[in-house]
Amino acid sequence: MLTRWPERPAAPGPREVAVVCVTLDAPRSALRQVARDCAINILRAWGYDSASLKEEPTGPRLVDCGEMVLSFAYTIDCAWIGLARGHSVGIDATPIRDFDELQEVVQTYLGPESSTIASAVNPAAAFAAAWSQHEATLKYHRLPLSEWRTGIPKAPRHLSMCEADIALSIVLDQ
Repeated sequence: MLTRWPERPAAPGPREVAVVCVTLDAPRSALRQVARDCAINILRAWGYDSASLKEEPTGPRLVDCGEMVLSFAYTIDCAWIGLARGHSVGIDATPIRDFDELQEVVQTYLGPESSTIASAVNPAAAFAAAWSQHEATLKYHRLPLSEWRTGIPKAPRHLSMCEADIALSIVLDQ
């Protein structure tokens, strides 16, 4: 379920994810802080009165929120928050746009998908979809971005959508 802030989503049930989009025309650091404040506000509205975030190298973790987990993604003027109960979640949002180094980035970070993306009718859209799924999968497994290698874990369950000119991917448990 997708909600636009300041509307608050319903708390997700098992095998569900609440996705919140926060729009703000501000520098990334301000958007990042607003997204974190928004997540805490939502969690407190759901009854997690002591909710807080602990910053870690692979992203923030929730504290005092029972089984709730979260993931953040950012585009130029939007923050995306994925909130799930009882399982990991990864979310990523990638703008659909062409850029000069697209094929180099694909070969370096997406490995086997490079031929599919290169031959797509719209390589920029194919790249955005593949990149957002790749990043969401890494966030799900709490792994840092690295160059392609064999053995990168797969997404157990992947949901994707396009929102305006953004490819949005969510990875969660089966």
